[in-house]
Amino acid sequence: AKRYQKDAVRIDTTDRTRAHADIEYRAMRIAPNEIEHAVVNVLRYFEAPGALVFCSTRESVKHLQAALRERGFSSVGLSGELSQRERTDALQALRDGHARVCVATDVAARGLDLPDLGLVLHAELPVNRATLLHRSGRTGRAGKKGVSVLLVPNPKRRRAEMLLSSAGVEATWEGAPTADAIRAQDDARLLAADIFSGETSDEDMALARKLLAERSADEMAVALVRMLRAKMPAPEDLTDPGDRPLRKERGDAATAWPTERLQAHEVTWFRASVGRQQNADPKWLIPLICRLGGVTKRDIGSIRVLPDETRFEISLEASEKFQSALANAAKGEPVTITPSSAPDGAYKVKRAFSPRREEGGEERPRSFDRPRSFEHKGPPKSGKAPYAGKANAAKAPYAGKPYAGKPGGKPFKGKPFKKAAK
Repeated sequence: AKRYQKDAVRIDTTDRTRAHADIEYRAMRIAPNEIEHAVVNVLRYFEAPGALVFCSTRESVKHLQAALRERGFSSVGLSGELSQRERTDALQALRDGHARVCVATDVAARGLDLPDLGLVLHAELPVNRATLLHRSGRTGRAGKKGVSVLLVPNPKRRRAEMLLSSAGVEATWEGAPTADAIRAQDDARLLAADIFSGETSDEDMALARKLLAERSADEMAVALVRMLRAKMPAPEDLTDPGDRPLRKERGDAATAWPTERLQAHEVTWFRASVGRQQNADPKWLIPLICRLGGVTKRDIGSIRVLPDETRFEISLEASEKFQSALANAAKGEPVTITPSSAPDGAYKVKRAFSPRREEGGEERPRSFDRPRSFEHKGPPKSGKAPYAGKANAAKAPYAGKPYAGKPGGKPFKGKPFKKAAK
């Protein structure tokens, strides 16, 4: 238009300064070690006819797709390592309803149009605002409503906030759906199921009357509920890490270090099964504790590395959540964490300073309080004034220089070559 037309006018039906009005954004707080469980609960809570779950790498796609299939979800995977035919088959299964969940990398963030896609789930945060908008744009198309959910581990809360702010998106912050909330949604969906509003044939009515003659109405209702719930994957128990504490202002004397450190009455002790002999180091122990216990660095106090074990403090506010997360942690971890007690000398109080005293009982003055004398004591004992010159200092300044040559002579010999004859 700029090259071949004059005074062209662009007509745009969308406002590019605003987010998509048909997409609802939600940011859910989760523990770093519960991403897989959070994906299961989000899929179970919304029960969308089609869902697209985004991961960052191909290995993550493989792992998550296998985990969802094992839990009973009809899922397919989509990544760059698949052939074109495999990609087409996966998308066709999603369109036909044979699969309800598609786990994909960013290869599916552009150019993909699925009519019944009601949920986009970011299992791993996108790298930039463009990827966030392209991912979320797979839902809410053709006038339909959609939901875009970001799973935000506590350590990545700040990054998620910056990502949403740069994209101009206002998201609702909340915890991931709990098992109780999912069961309540299941009950509401069962009461409003389409199975009760369909047409009834004479054959179905005859079978229903025969069943009622042999079974009571309660038994029939319980059997129906069991049959419908058997098709639903079981929800997972999650721990809500809670809102991030407010950032403290620098230079505030009331909240400055060391008052931020956890005190003895605010913590409980735990034990890790590795010590100094196993090269235990807080550099890799802290991320491990956060991952297994679903806590942050703020909840961890002092760490004592002993020869055969390591003991560390956890705040009382997070101790219950920490123990429940350890109970739900996967088996086979290289480090075992159990409750413990404080090691010997953990709260050793330093002896107060007591000034030295003279024989009479009076306090001995400190070295910097003693009077000092600054009298000039004269030259050193050698009798020679400091920095005095030599006896021949009155002579010419260059008399004693090396390479001075003979008196009256030149310091160097004549030039080794003769002047050419004219």
